[in-house]
Amino acid sequence: MQDWQKRRIMLPSVVVAQAVKESGWGTSELAQRAKALFGIKQNGWKGKTYIKTATEQKKDGSIYKVENTVWRAYDNWEQSIIDHNDYIASRSTDGGKTLRYAEIIGSEDYKKVCMGLQRCGYATSLNYAESLIHDYIEKYHFDRFDKS
Repeated sequence: MQDWQKRRIMLPSVVVAQAVKESGWGTSELAQRAKALFGIKQNGWKGKTYIKTATEQKKDGSIYKVENTVWRAYDNWEQSIIDHNDYIASRSTDGGKTLRYAEIIGSEDYKKVCMGLQRCGYATSLNYAESLIHDYIEKYHFDRFDKS
């Protein structure tokens, strides 16, 4: 919530939902051993890293694994949250000319943000946005974190 109030990058309800979903409520291997709540791959990261297998989903719904995937690692969960928001605010696929997530930065509509994350390729899961919205934000009323 503090980062949202300061920089207005990612809506808190969505950040919390992503962290909970991607880290299994903080119990995943990445969350425990790498202090990584979001499972962001290295992608040019110069900081600490952690290596483990990635599970991905193709557009046809089939699941596959990528061995020895390099993930970002942190000293604590707060660093993971700040880096996640920095990643959203700065990630581009064309050398910095176009921000990949520009359509969701600063948005106050959690449904729009979730759908935008999926549309912009944040996750390979085919139901990523719907899961964030229904299984987390609405089920646990995470939208209460958006009211400051």
